[in-house]
Amino acid sequence: MMRQRIFKKDRLIPVMTLTIYWGTEPWDGPQNLHEMLDIPPTLLHYKDKIGNYGINLLEVRAIEDLEQYSGELKALLGFVKYQKDKNALLEFVNANETTFRTLTRETARAIAVLGNAKEVETYLNQVVEEEEAVDMCKALQDMIQDGEKAGEAKARWNGIKAMIADNLEEKTTESRIIEKLQKHFSLKSEEAEEYLRLYHDEKDGLS
Repeated sequence: MMRQRIFKKDRLIPVMTLTIYWGTEPWDGPQNLHEMLDIPPTLLHYKDKIGNYGINLLEVRAIEDLEQYSGELKALLGFVKYQKDKNALLEFVNANETTFRTLTRETARAIAVLGNAKEVETYLNQVVEEEEAVDMCKALQDMIQDGEKAGEAKARWNGIKAMIADNLEEKTTESRIIEKLQKHFSLKSEEAEEYLRLYHDEKDGLS
Protein backbone atom coordinates (compact mmCIF):
# COMPACT_ATOMS: atom_id res chain seq x y z
CA MET A 1 0.00 0.00 0.00
CA MET A 2 1.44 3.31 -1.08
CA ARG A 3 1.60 6.11 1.51
CA GLN A 4 0.36 9.55 0.61
CA ARG A 5 2.76 12.29 1.61
CA ILE A 6 2.08 15.99 1.92
CA PHE A 7 4.76 18.16 0.42
CA LYS A 8 5.59 21.75 1.20
CA LYS A 9 4.01 23.01 -2.01
CA ASP A 10 0.76 21.06 -1.50
CA ARG A 11 -2.36 22.92 -0.47
CA LEU A 12 -5.57 21.61 1.09
CA ILE A 13 -9.09 22.42 -0.06
CA PRO A 14 -10.96 24.21 2.76
CA VAL A 15 -14.16 22.68 4.11
CA MET A 16 -16.69 24.58 6.19
CA THR A 17 -20.01 23.81 7.83
CA LEU A 18 -22.79 26.23 6.94
CA THR A 19 -26.12 26.48 8.75
CA ILE A 20 -28.86 27.77 6.44
CA TYR A 21 -31.93 29.21 8.13
CA TRP A 22 -34.95 29.32 5.82
CA GLY A 23 -37.45 30.81 8.29
CA THR A 24 -39.26 34.10 7.77
CA GLU A 25 -38.81 35.25 11.37
CA PRO A 26 -35.44 36.51 12.70
CA TRP A 27 -33.07 33.78 13.96
CA ASP A 28 -33.18 33.69 17.76
CA GLY A 29 -31.21 30.49 18.40
CA PRO A 30 -27.64 30.09 19.74
CA GLN A 31 -24.84 31.20 17.46
CA ASN A 32 -21.97 29.61 19.35
CA LEU A 33 -21.25 26.73 21.71
CA HIS A 34 -21.09 28.88 24.86
CA GLU A 35 -24.67 30.02 24.26
CA MET A 36 -25.76 26.38 24.35
CA LEU A 37 -23.95 25.48 27.57
CA ASP A 38 -25.44 25.58 31.04
CA ILE A 39 -22.28 26.53 32.92
CA PRO A 40 -22.67 26.26 36.71
CA PRO A 41 -21.53 29.25 38.81
CA THR A 42 -18.61 27.26 40.18
CA LEU A 43 -17.17 26.95 36.67
CA LEU A 44 -17.82 30.47 35.40
CA HIS A 45 -14.25 31.40 36.33
CA TYR A 46 -13.10 28.81 33.78
CA LYS A 47 -15.48 29.86 31.01
CA ASP A 48 -12.64 31.26 28.91
CA LYS A 49 -10.91 27.89 29.17
CA ILE A 50 -13.87 26.10 27.59
CA GLY A 51 -13.55 25.94 23.83
CA ASN A 52 -16.11 28.04 22.01
CA TYR A 53 -17.17 27.35 18.45
CA GLY A 54 -19.38 29.68 16.45
CA ILE A 55 -21.73 28.62 13.66
CA ASN A 56 -21.56 30.00 10.15
CA LEU A 57 -25.15 31.16 9.83
CA LEU A 58 -26.78 32.07 6.53
CA GLU A 59 -30.11 33.70 7.39
CA VAL A 60 -31.86 33.77 4.03
CA ARG A 61 -34.41 36.47 4.96
CA ALA A 62 -31.55 38.81 5.93
CA ILE A 63 -29.35 38.40 2.83
CA GLU A 64 -28.49 41.93 1.71
CA ASP A 65 -26.89 41.25 -1.66
CA LEU A 66 -28.43 38.45 -3.73
CA GLU A 67 -26.20 39.40 -6.66
CA GLN A 68 -23.37 37.43 -5.06
CA TYR A 69 -25.35 34.33 -6.00
CA SER A 70 -26.39 33.17 -9.44
CA GLY A 71 -28.57 30.72 -11.30
CA GLU A 72 -31.05 28.48 -9.55
CA LEU A 73 -29.50 29.03 -6.13
CA LYS A 74 -30.20 32.76 -6.48
CA ALA A 75 -33.78 31.99 -7.59
CA LEU A 76 -34.37 29.78 -4.55
CA LEU A 77 -32.82 32.18 -2.04
CA GLY A 78 -34.63 35.18 -3.53
CA PHE A 79 -38.01 33.47 -3.47
CA VAL A 80 -37.63 32.54 0.21
CA LYS A 81 -36.29 35.99 1.09
CA TYR A 82 -39.18 37.87 -0.53
CA GLN A 83 -42.02 35.39 0.04
CA LYS A 84 -43.79 37.72 2.51
CA ASP A 85 -43.46 40.81 0.30
CA LYS A 86 -45.49 40.14 -2.85
CA ASN A 87 -44.40 43.31 -4.65
CA ALA A 88 -40.70 42.63 -4.02
CA LEU A 89 -41.18 38.98 -5.01
CA LEU A 90 -42.87 39.88 -8.30
CA GLU A 91 -40.07 42.36 -9.06
CA PHE A 92 -37.46 39.68 -8.28
CA VAL A 93 -39.15 37.07 -10.48
CA ASN A 94 -39.42 39.51 -13.39
CA ALA A 95 -35.77 40.58 -13.00
CA ASN A 96 -34.68 36.91 -13.15
CA GLU A 97 -37.23 35.76 -15.70
CA THR A 98 -34.76 33.75 -17.78
CA THR A 99 -33.77 31.61 -14.79
CA PHE A 100 -37.33 31.06 -13.61
CA ARG A 101 -38.39 29.93 -17.10
CA THR A 102 -35.94 27.00 -17.10
CA LEU A 103 -35.81 25.77 -13.49
CA THR A 104 -35.06 22.14 -12.81
CA ARG A 105 -37.91 20.23 -11.20
CA GLU A 106 -35.80 19.73 -8.03
CA THR A 107 -35.33 23.48 -7.56
CA ALA A 108 -38.99 24.14 -8.27
CA ARG A 109 -40.02 21.62 -5.60
CA ALA A 110 -37.55 23.19 -3.16
CA ILE A 111 -39.23 26.56 -3.79
CA ALA A 112 -42.63 24.98 -3.16
CA VAL A 113 -41.51 23.46 0.16
CA LEU A 114 -39.14 26.11 1.55
CA GLY A 115 -41.28 28.99 0.28
CA ASN A 116 -44.46 27.37 1.57
CA ALA A 117 -46.03 27.84 -1.87
CA LYS A 118 -48.78 25.28 -2.34
CA GLU A 119 -49.70 26.85 -5.67
CA VAL A 120 -46.25 25.92 -7.00
CA GLU A 121 -46.71 22.30 -5.90
CA THR A 122 -50.10 22.21 -7.65
CA TYR A 123 -48.52 23.59 -10.80
CA LEU A 124 -45.74 21.01 -10.74
CA ASN A 125 -48.25 18.19 -10.47
CA GLN A 126 -49.78 19.43 -13.72
CA VAL A 127 -46.48 19.55 -15.61
CA VAL A 128 -45.41 16.47 -17.56
CA GLU A 129 -43.00 14.43 -15.43
CA GLU A 130 -40.63 13.80 -18.37
CA GLU A 131 -39.86 17.50 -18.72
CA GLU A 132 -36.50 18.24 -17.08
CA ALA A 133 -36.91 22.03 -17.12
CA VAL A 134 -39.99 23.75 -15.73
CA ASP A 135 -41.28 27.21 -16.72
CA MET A 136 -42.15 28.68 -13.33
CA CYS A 137 -42.38 32.32 -14.37
CA LYS A 138 -46.08 32.40 -15.30
CA ALA A 139 -47.05 30.20 -12.33
CA LEU A 140 -45.24 32.46 -9.84
CA GLN A 141 -46.62 35.64 -11.38
CA ASP A 142 -50.18 34.24 -11.20
CA MET A 143 -49.64 33.13 -7.59
CA ILE A 144 -48.41 36.59 -6.57
CA GLN A 145 -51.23 38.38 -8.39
CA ASP A 146 -53.83 36.02 -6.89
CA GLY A 147 -52.43 36.80 -3.45
CA GLU A 148 -52.69 40.52 -4.14
CA LYS A 149 -56.31 40.14 -5.27
CA ALA A 150 -57.13 38.11 -2.17
CA GLY A 151 -55.60 40.83 0.00
CA GLU A 152 -57.58 43.54 -1.78
CA ALA A 153 -60.81 41.53 -1.41
CA LYS A 154 -60.17 41.04 2.30
CA ALA A 155 -59.51 44.76 2.82
CA ARG A 156 -62.70 45.61 0.92
CA TRP A 157 -64.75 43.17 3.02
CA ASN A 158 -63.30 44.60 6.23
CA GLY A 159 -64.35 48.09 5.10
CA ILE A 160 -67.86 46.92 4.28
CA LYS A 161 -68.18 45.17 7.64
CA ALA A 162 -67.03 48.28 9.48
CA MET A 163 -69.63 50.43 7.72
CA ILE A 164 -72.44 47.95 8.41
CA ALA A 165 -71.47 47.66 12.08
CA ASP A 166 -71.32 51.45 12.55
CA ASN A 167 -74.72 51.94 10.91
CA LEU A 168 -76.37 49.16 12.90
CA GLU A 169 -75.08 50.74 16.11
CA GLU A 170 -76.71 54.00 15.01
CA LYS A 171 -80.02 52.12 14.43
CA THR A 172 -79.89 52.80 10.68
CA THR A 173 -82.43 50.75 8.76
CA GLU A 174 -81.15 47.91 6.60
CA SER A 175 -82.62 49.47 3.48
CA ARG A 176 -80.63 52.65 4.17
CA ILE A 177 -77.47 50.59 4.87
CA ILE A 178 -77.89 48.90 1.50
CA GLU A 179 -78.14 52.31 -0.18
CA LYS A 180 -74.95 53.46 1.57
CA LEU A 181 -73.08 50.31 0.54
CA GLN A 182 -74.12 50.87 -3.08
CA LYS A 183 -72.87 54.44 -2.97
CA HIS A 184 -69.56 54.01 -1.12
CA PHE A 185 -68.47 50.67 -2.64
CA SER A 186 -70.01 50.96 -6.13
CA LEU A 187 -72.21 47.91 -5.58
CA LYS A 188 -75.37 46.79 -7.26
CA SER A 189 -78.43 46.46 -5.04
CA GLU A 190 -78.27 42.65 -4.97
CA GLU A 191 -74.54 42.74 -4.18
CA ALA A 192 -75.11 45.09 -1.24
CA GLU A 193 -77.90 42.85 0.04
CA GLU A 194 -75.62 39.80 -0.20
CA TYR A 195 -72.87 41.57 1.77
CA LEU A 196 -75.38 42.48 4.46
CA ARG A 197 -76.55 38.87 4.62
CA LEU A 198 -72.94 37.65 4.87
CA TYR A 199 -72.32 40.11 7.70
CA HIS A 200 -75.25 38.75 9.69
CA ASP A 201 -74.20 35.14 8.96
CA GLU A 202 -70.68 35.87 10.17
CA LYS A 203 -71.96 37.53 13.34
CA ASP A 204 -74.22 34.54 13.97
CA GLY A 205 -71.36 32.11 13.36
CA LEU A 206 -72.93 30.66 10.21
CA SER A 207 -70.03 31.38 7.86
